[in-house]
Amino acid sequence: MTSAGTSPTAKGDASSDLLPQRPSEVFHWLGRFAPVFCLSGSQISILHEPSAYYDYLQTAARSFKRRAVLSALYLGTGEQEAELVNSLQKRCDHLRTSVSPFSVHVLLDFQRGSRGDKNSRTMLLPLMQSHKDQVKVSLFHTADLRGVWKTHMPERWNEIVGLLHMKVCVFDDDVLITGANLSDQYFTNRQDRYVLIKDCPHLANFFQILVDGISNASFHLQSDNQVKLSSDDAAHPFEGSKADFIQYAKDSVRHAYSVYPPTQKFAAGLKVSIDKADTWIYPLVQMKQFDVLKDEKATEEILSSVPAGTTIHLASGYFNLTRSYRQLILSQTQASYNILMASPRANGFFGAEGVSGNIPSMYVQIAKTFFMAIHGHAQQHRIKLFEYYRDKWTYHVKGLWATLHGEQYPSLTLVGSPNFGYRSVNRDIEAQIAIVTENSDLQKRLAEERDRLRFAGRT
Repeated sequence: MTSAGTSPTAKGDASSDLLPQRPSEVFHWLGRFAPVFCLSGSQISILHEPSAYYDYLQTAARSFKRRAVLSALYLGTGEQEAELVNSLQKRCDHLRTSVSPFSVHVLLDFQRGSRGDKNSRTMLLPLMQSHKDQVKVSLFHTADLRGVWKTHMPERWNEIVGLLHMKVCVFDDDVLITGANLSDQYFTNRQDRYVLIKDCPHLANFFQILVDGISNASFHLQSDNQVKLSSDDAAHPFEGSKADFIQYAKDSVRHAYSVYPPTQKFAAGLKVSIDKADTWIYPLVQMKQFDVLKDEKATEEILSSVPAGTTIHLASGYFNLTRSYRQLILSQTQASYNILMASPRANGFFGAEGVSGNIPSMYVQIAKTFFMAIHGHAQQHRIKLFEYYRDKWTYHVKGLWATLHGEQYPSLTLVGSPNFGYRSVNRDIEAQIAIVTENSDLQKRLAEERDRLRFAGRT
């Protein structure tokens, strides 16, 4: 889609009115919030279907050589999940005969991963028990669930307080960033996004350090299905001082940004040098309880400062924009927006029993309120809302694509776990990456991904 508008300009530089800026110049400010990993667009693959996501996980689990790092809200308990764990088991059995060290680290949310008698913990126990020196299972517990909330909130409802929501997989030097969980519905008919970055050891190191940092502030699963803190010196998330835990966790989770600090450039791999790169990746993390606000600040800057004539496609599985994001979209008139959300039948809670069954109607009301605000601000000419519907499928897509004025394809995308809502910004631990690219082939593939999602489900 080609957007309409005026040429982008650099702040304070009138000469830039004459020529459009390169995407790397337009979005260079992202380096204030995150390190930049420089690579070739050919190193990035975009998966389109849940089955491709599962096939990749299985292939990688069967073939990794040094490390496997998996972070998600939870691991499901069905046959496909059991097969994935079995693939990790067989690979660990094989690697144990090798002289080279290897490790497997799984990071999940404590509450969601412990729900029910059969749960993520029981699924992973055999793997951990047979390879206790190489396999670690960490369970993050929010510090906000404590006291009367901890003792009286029932299962499922206690997850409202805050979650580990970060979805990323590292196999050796490859990184898969997604919004999908490790569960059968996400492997079959729950649509999400899946971006694979290959041969990027520094980016893989960043996410491993990040997962390790969160793990240090988490519980560790033991072979008897009990849990304990990462060390005797670790602060407890819901016993003792909340302030002490938050300070301990801050020091731990910020380590990734001390090893790979903002404003610094890193060659993502051996194939492409920094000066030969045509694509740049910025990892953006949001952990408000630990004063890590990279994703929130970068998203606000994108919404407030994109050049005139930019077209933004924004997707959210649970559409409930924060007040700041909502106001920026309504008031910053330099960009046009196409916003895609789940239709009621494509909402993951459609048909659920009890109070949960009312959640799709709640999101419809939120969308209606925003729709009325668009008309109240007389912005219906540049902000359009769409619903995703695909028979017997649910919708869990989130992210953003930005196409600059005069260009046919996106040169910026955000992909990862945040939904642009209150929870993503204020309660949960989230991670996504900003990809800026001048690689024409990758730009076309990003447009294909965007259009497959938008037009397959447009109503």
